[in-house]
Amino acid sequence: MNRRLLDAAEAVEKAQTDLESMTIAYAEAERRYRQAKALAFLNAVGKNITERESKAELDGGIADLRFARDVQEGKKLAALEAVRSRRAILSAIQTLTGLVKAEAEFTRVGPQA
Repeated sequence: MNRRLLDAAEAVEKAQTDLESMTIAYAEAERRYRQAKALAFLNAVGKNITERESKAELDGGIADLRFARDVQEGKKLAALEAVRSRRAILSAIQTLTGLVKAEAEFTRVGPQA
């Protein structure tokens, strides 16, 4: 049981490290997207802000950066779910360990009245 606890704790730690990496990658993708969008907006020609924003969004490079950002966001969310899942597994193993300990104690001393 101790080995399972250690393995589960290591899995949580790895998942948290992965989540941190994915969060950083998402933030970098978001920054690239926002910078490129701002430049495209500044270079866009239009009668009003809405027209300029639309033209900036239609820029092919912006669409690719938005897609890359969205993919990174999905990876970040998947990593977050992995952390949550591994924490739940660790919690379940901790509960089972407590039950085994209580059962061993009961077997050793019997019921306490």
